[in-house]
Amino acid sequence: MPGSSYSIEKNFINALPYRSRSFATRALYALTLDEMLIFLKKGHIERPPFQQALARLPISDIDATAKALLLTKLTYLDQSLLNQDQCFIALETVRDCYERQTIDNIILQHKESHSVFSQWLKRLQETHITHQRKFRGG
Repeated sequence: MPGSSYSIEKNFINALPYRSRSFATRALYALTLDEMLIFLKKGHIERPPFQQALARLPISDIDATAKALLLTKLTYLDQSLLNQDQCFIALETVRDCYERQTIDNIILQHKESHSVFSQWLKRLQETHITHQRKFRGG
């Protein structure tokens, strides 16, 4: 969670062009996860200060900025506190950011370049599998 001692994946935002990185860094700490999901799906933000800042970004940067922001924010989540539905939603959100690739492929793809994210995603997948087994009685 924000303000905690959890490691977060900063490489998604660091890879953005400066103009987008500055926006994303401010938005990371101010926007809720719900607002970020809307930003990813609709390409805009309702909150006035961010609305104006977003309008100054090139249209070509918006999708990458939304994905970087959301993927970074997700690494704030403590997987052990998520229930089965929350794990599923988080996993599907990640897959949406990667054009529906498998979670295993995404983990491998980022093992070196985004190690915090890769480890976080692996733990999330394991937590989801544990929830599924408990639900099925296994």
